[in-house]
Amino acid sequence: MDSSDRINIPVDDNPAKKVNDLKNQFSGMAAHDLRHPLGVFLNCSEILLDEVGGSLSEQHAEFLRLIHTSSTSMLCLLNDLLDIAKIEAGKLNLVIQPTDLIDFLRRVIVPNQLLAKRKGIQIRFLDCEPLPPVPLDVLKMEQVVNNLISNAVKFSAAGTTVSIQVRMCGDHVIVSVSDQGPGIPKQDLDKLFQPFSKTSVRAPGGEKSTGLGLAIVRKIVVGHQGEIKVDSEVGQGSTFRFSLPLHPKATAL
Repeated sequence: MDSSDRINIPVDDNPAKKVNDLKNQFSGMAAHDLRHPLGVFLNCSEILLDEVGGSLSEQHAEFLRLIHTSSTSMLCLLNDLLDIAKIEAGKLNLVIQPTDLIDFLRRVIVPNQLLAKRKGIQIRFLDCEPLPPVPLDVLKMEQVVNNLISNAVKFSAAGTTVSIQVRMCGDHVIVSVSDQGPGIPKQDLDKLFQPFSKTSVRAPGGEKSTGLGLAIVRKIVVGHQGEIKVDSEVGQGSTFRFSLPLHPKATAL
């Protein structure tokens, strides 16, 4: 390790904070260094599948698909690790701007509808009356909405519907994402927004989770001075809803 790779921890009398800072810097460095080679594996496997996949034996083609799937999962994990390390280090860096929330949600929903269609799932957007511009960071909030929708699709069975709804509540706007999936046991609800925590619920398609997505979502929403909550009942599906203030305090931006 040369001088440019050293981990510098700020002077602090709190040992727990020193350890946490060290963990965040190490996680960020490790994720950053691993992301490039994994990206190479992913891109090369995609090229091989497209160009020579049809000429391979079924066993070799399956090996190649396994490399591609595993690389994709690991790259998602590394990206989540980078996000959580930056956020916990106080580097959320929101770029707040007035945004047409309805148009924003419609744009984000489109690619998710294509993915849901492959599983035989319908995504329905129940927009409300015209809203005033909502102050938000477009890229970070896109990450929030994509995560909630993709989770809803992941835990839904074919033939069901995922609903997205927007409504006003005083000086806040509330966005909800509801599914008709298996629901979440009450004892698991407190785990949902904790890093690396996973529930006992399994996705019908066997999809895996990093256990970081909802923790990142919560930190982004809280960074917007909003709140996120979940209502769920086993066998009845789940609804995740987050609120955003129309007039956030300037000091928090």
